Amino acid sequence: VNYHNGHMIKFQFFEKSSSLNCHFKNLGTFVVSIAHYMRAYFNFEALSLGNDFELPGDVGFLNCVMLKETANDDAPLYAKIGCQHRDTYTSTKLQLIVYTDAQCSNEYSPEDETETARKNDGYDIDGYFLSNKVSFRPPFYSCQSCNPEEISQSFTKQYSAWYDDDYISSTGTKRTYDNEDEQEDEADNGGDNDDAANAAANDD
Repeated sequence: VNYHNGHMIKFQFFEKSSSLNCHFKNLGTFVVSIAHYMRAYFNFEALSLGNDFELPGDVGFLNCVMLKETANDDAPLYAKIGCQHRDTYTSTKLQLIVYTDAQCSNEYSPEDETETARKNDGYDIDGYFLSNKVSFRPPFYSCQSCNPEEISQSFTKQYSAWYDDDYISSTGTKRTYDNEDEQEDEADNGGDNDDAANAAANDD
């Protein structure tokens, strides 16, 4: 959904998944950025699949990223994943959107609108084609548990695709785990799997 000029994901919590496929006992409706939702979703996948899970190659566009092809231009362009725009219906797909500012708030509008209309699957920028397709999306309109049924035996924060929102919020940087960190987390939280399950429940 578009909410306060931002691309967001709306979801609901229910008391339990057996409440007639998430139709009753609604505990609340929430709206968060696509980036925050997908990071929690990818953490869930990492917990479930361990080292068998790999982040998609275009996951970096969850943030506002300068397009390197325009880095030397007077007016560089930026890209970020948002909601796919459709005039006649609401799409559940994600789409890469190009912007003119580093905050990804002003959408890029090429001068040649006719050419853009012919290439509605992407952008023609400085002679190269940038696809607007995104390789991933969460399973919308499905009732899912907030806790993985089982933590993969191969899951570790050091080697699995794990994103610590709490650490990033407090320090502004992504945490790099080593074996000592893993042992400290296990001691502090009564086991790595318990810590991972709790984190998944809180993030999802």
